[in-house]
Amino acid sequence: FRNDMIRDVAYQSVPYARRQALHGTVAQCLLTRYGDNLQPHFAALAHHFSHTDLHQLGLQYAVAAADDARAVFAGEAAIELYNLADKHIKALGEAANWQLAAHVWLSRAEMLKIAGQNEPAMADAREVVALALARGDSLFSSKACNLLAELQFRERPGESVLELASKVVHELPGPIPPDELARAWCTQAEALTFLGRFPAAVAGLQKAVELYENSQESAGLVRAHLLWGYEYCCQMEEWGAARCHLDQALELMSEKPERYPDAFILLFLALGHVELYSGVVAQAESYLAEAAARAGEHNLGWWRPAIYYNQALARIAEEDLAGAHAMLHLALGAAQDGGNPDYLPLINLGLAQLTSNADTRQRYVQATQQALRKRAREKDRQLCRQRIQEMGYEPA
Repeated sequence: FRNDMIRDVAYQSVPYARRQALHGTVAQCLLTRYGDNLQPHFAALAHHFSHTDLHQLGLQYAVAAADDARAVFAGEAAIELYNLADKHIKALGEAANWQLAAHVWLSRAEMLKIAGQNEPAMADAREVVALALARGDSLFSSKACNLLAELQFRERPGESVLELASKVVHELPGPIPPDELARAWCTQAEALTFLGRFPAAVAGLQKAVELYENSQESAGLVRAHLLWGYEYCCQMEEWGAARCHLDQALELMSEKPERYPDAFILLFLALGHVELYSGVVAQAESYLAEAAARAGEHNLGWWRPAIYYNQALARIAEEDLAGAHAMLHLALGAAQDGGNPDYLPLINLGLAQLTSNADTRQRYVQATQQALRKRAREKDRQLCRQRIQEMGYEPA
């Protein structure tokens, strides 16, 4: 049909049982014709089997298609296909397919996390934790606890994140895979850095890198070096060490760049930040523009507030205050649209410092104080309170 509406009306006019039979026939034709090379047709098979009562086959091909989509970071497609798989699991009963259920829910949660949909991702992760602990499975329980800790860090960083990470390291029934232990140490270090507990954070990072190197887990090493280089070294103003860790991350990522769309965004953001604070503004702007372009290309918004904020600082360094003001408003909008909220205090503070209107300045100072009460890295909290006091306001 050339017209979607006509197609839908015609489809709905076919009796339900007849539609099921037609979908089943098409699926069987695909299996017969392409039996020696089914992978390109996994998604079509998943679609047709989802309209039948052949739930075991539907589950098989929905998971296969979803995993393929996930491997190439086709997030929306992967989530939709995992939703199809979930439908079949519920029809069959999770007891008979608990490992596939855990895989589907955990994989969907990972994709939801990348898409910034934290609440449904946390719901899936909690389901996997409960299921895996009931079955005494150390692999799925550690993976799900780690993911839950990472999601909790996005929602409410603090002691609860440290407790979840510590649970993986010290409490879950073993044996825990080394890469999952390293992942827990990484998340713990990220939370400790946020809280300003830097000696404990660097000890955790050292432990994570050691475990990742021993297990030759390159994706984990990328995360550890990016975290060490950006969150830790940049807050400590250790620019040489930051470059070293970022270079190590880049070397690892360059082996299979297609695996790291989100990590490349953070890498270029971090490199831009380092160059900006090292006084190399033109190079900083180039890196930040690359980070922004990649965030747009992959529709990944988590780091946009930080990218725009650093671009605003670059404009200030070039005495382009109007440009800085525009970038800060972009950063504010990006944070309100689900981007990283850690930068809200700095963004509002920047807007307060740029305005010459007393009422507007007071409004942005109040917004800064409100953001500080909700969530702020300890270093940012100290800086914002100092700047607010310098502007003649009482720090909250």
